[in-house]
Amino acid sequence: MEMLDILSRESENTYQVYLYEEEGKWYAYERSAQLVKQLLNGLVKIKQFINDTYDIIVDRVEVDLMTLIEKCPISLCSDSEMIIECPKA
Repeated sequence: MEMLDILSRESENTYQVYLYEEEGKWYAYERSAQLVKQLLNGLVKIKQFINDTYDIIVDRVEVDLMTLIEKCPISLCSDSEMIIECPKA
């Protein structure tokens, strides 16, 4: 998925974690990254990621799927994307 599509999706995001597979690892961006950090009680660190295509800096976190899906159910899954439902605060 293109970065602008991810950012558009994240701008509307409230309680879902959108994950994207990149080179065998799963990542969450922006609001999803913040939700992952909250769900895992700060055990992950949000890092700044530079997207050279659009010359922007975004928040990103690498996700340990097993740890995350123990806390929240998967609502949609494909080879390269996953949506996880988060409990509402």
